[in-house]
Amino acid sequence: MLVNIDLDPKKYALRQARPSLQVARFHSMKNLVSEYYSRVDRGDLDWVLAMFANDAVYTRADSCYEGKNEISEFYRADRKINGRHTINTIMESGNTVAVQGVFKGQGADGSPKNVRFSDFWQFDRNLVSSRNTYLALGSSYVKD
Repeated sequence: MLVNIDLDPKKYALRQARPSLQVARFHSMKNLVSEYYSRVDRGDLDWVLAMFANDAVYTRADSCYEGKNEISEFYRADRKINGRHTINTIMESGNTVAVQGVFKGQGADGSPKNVRFSDFWQFDRNLVSSRNTYLALGSSYVKD
């Protein structure tokens, strides 16, 4: 007997890349945001971008990205660092998640990067409506 199994990767990738439907799976926005850092560190940008609403605003130190297209451009073209985030503190209150941590890695030229950060995430209907990132050394430090 021959069984035809549909393994279309597009269908399964879409399911994995829809964190807005996964807040319940992660049991809280705090856990979803925690998963974000693991995903961005692994370069899972489709999953990361699926967190953001179409009209989301991401303010990162002295830069501002308005709308999902600009946020996507930042992650896919402008963000040149690779490394690992370590979360020291994460708190959830209402529709806000606050994070303090450290990023350690390297820039595009291989130079070491070690910077403390604070992130404030706002959610609306289980999608990120705004994110504000504060970097201890400014945004230019992690662009190169």
